[in-house]
Order: sequence, then structure tokens, then C-alpha cells
Amino acid sequence: MAEFWADKEHFHQRLQQQFGLAIEQQILINLAQAARIYPKLWLGMEGSEPDSVQINLDEAFDFLKESAWILEDAGFKIIIPAWLTPKGRRRAKLRLRSGGKSKTAAASAQSYFSMDKLTEYQYQLTIGDEALSPEEWQQLVDAKTPLIHFR
Repeated sequence: MAEFWADKEHFHQRLQQQFGLAIEQQILINLAQAARIYPKLWLGMEGSEPDSVQINLDEAFDFLKESAWILEDAGFKIIIPAWLTPKGRRRAKLRLRSGGKSKTAAASAQSYFSMDKLTEYQYQLTIGDEALSPEEWQQLVDAKTPLIHFR
């Protein structure tokens, strides 16, 4: 919203066909209607040019879990990063890589499935494509929160 208020003329020209001449009034009316569904929005409407609402991680998780979908069902356009949607959510993964130490090609071919080869592995904890150290992973586990701010 801050971009809208900073460059009103540009946005007025682009949105005038869809919303008519009273664009700002329509925006404020729509925000008020959305605030009836998600009352935290009232906190951002204290000035004449509302642009944001500050929420903590628990409030953000509650919004993403329930309120965003209620607002969307009510006809509001809610833009959520794909990785936070139920379909696009990425879970922490465990990557396994074989790390064979072959002495010779012939010996390696004969013992490809030996006990030493099967139990020789490297692991890497990741969130999406970001690798975590064991210490970072433990901090995330110890946090015991459903939503985290990572790096």
C-alpha cells in the first residue's frame, strides 16, 4: 500500500477504469470491510493513507492458517508467497549423499553393496534449498513454534 500512496497519480491512471474516479474512497471502504473480518487491519487505518499493519510471528501464523482464507473466500485478493500455501509449503528435508572412498575401481565394483558402502553416508539438513548447521537445526527444534523467521 505504501507504493500506492507514494505514487498515487500513476496508480490512479491504471485503476481508474476498474474503480472509477473515487479510487481512494473505494480502497478505504474495502479495507474497512476486510477489517470487519480481520480486526487487526483497524490498527493500520489510523491515518488517512493506511499502508501496513505490524504483527508478530504467532499472529502471522494465525493469519495464514485461517484469516487469509476467510478473506479470500469473502472476495478479497490475498497474495501469499507460494511456499506458504498448503500446496507449495516446503518441509524440512534430509538429504543423503553417498560418499564412497574407493581404493580401486575393481574393488569398488565388487563391493558396491558392502556393509561399509551402505553405511557410509553424509547428511545435510535443509529448509528449501538452504542448508542448516546442526546448531541452527537444534535452535529451530527448541523454538517449538509453527512459524519461524529463518535467516
